[in-house]
Amino acid sequence: MKAKGRTVGKLRKKWVHSMIYEQTGFKLTGNRLWLSKIGELRIELSRPVPGTIKQIVVKHTPAHKLFVAIISETPDTPEPTAGTRAVGIDLNLENFSTDTDGVVFPHPHNVRKAAKRLRRAQRKLSRAVDGSRNRRKQRVRVARIHEQVENRRNDFLHKWSRYYVDRYDYIALEHLNIKPMIESLDAKLRGRSKSILDAAWYKAREFIQYKAANAGTYVHLVDPAYTTQDCFLCGHREKKDLAQRTHSCPVCGYTVPRDLNAAQNILKRAAVGWGTPESTLVEIGTATPPSPAGQVPVNEARISRL
Repeated sequence: MKAKGRTVGKLRKKWVHSMIYEQTGFKLTGNRLWLSKIGELRIELSRPVPGTIKQIVVKHTPAHKLFVAIISETPDTPEPTAGTRAVGIDLNLENFSTDTDGVVFPHPHNVRKAAKRLRRAQRKLSRAVDGSRNRRKQRVRVARIHEQVENRRNDFLHKWSRYYVDRYDYIALEHLNIKPMIESLDAKLRGRSKSILDAAWYKAREFIQYKAANAGTYVHLVDPAYTTQDCFLCGHREKKDLAQRTHSCPVCGYTVPRDLNAAQNILKRAAVGWGTPESTLVEIGTATPPSPAGQVPVNEARISRL
């Protein structure tokens, strides 16, 4: 192209966001990691590496931090659980989740907590001159805020999923489709799109599924349609507004918090998938109003406050 007199572009050097070492090219000795073409690095291991190391992934974040992920192969395979402890979990926006035992996890609202600081940092970034050193430094500051929000979210979801995998043998969750909820023309849902994205329900489901697989626990996904509107005891369906937080059935008089009724319906539907006869479904969960729902605080000491 250039020999024929045509103008060609220049190669641009970009940051390498990740590097993967397959099988060879690495050696881990204590807290020292040797990588081919790079040399020896000092790393901080979060825990001892079990099994045989198969892959090393070096990741460079936008906040200019380096992380090493070590993938290893272990011969141990979890045995399926033999217990019968079952729980249904309703994911919602009033609280992050409510289960059939009446346990409530408050919504962490990570984005809302960081909004003011992030808004100021982005405004300062937009005023900086393109290509200047101050702009590069400010871009890293903005990236760090986003990274802190993500870290706080992941920390909460890991603790939430661990809570249920350690306590139950059967876990029932809604198979939520987030995209239609975000793109909904309903003004009430459209106004809550930021909270829906901040909740990261899809990631929560992934976290609880892979932990359950490692522990031999069963996770069942059910259709979320009408879980809020149907009465758990008699099955009567009545439409509810989002502001209506109490389920009060006009047919049988069953009265419980709205989210608790939804969690009981989720467990009821999952029980059919596990092979429970429909005649015994009413015995699953709590048939009478339980004691006041317990608020489960999530300790966030490991993540610095925004």
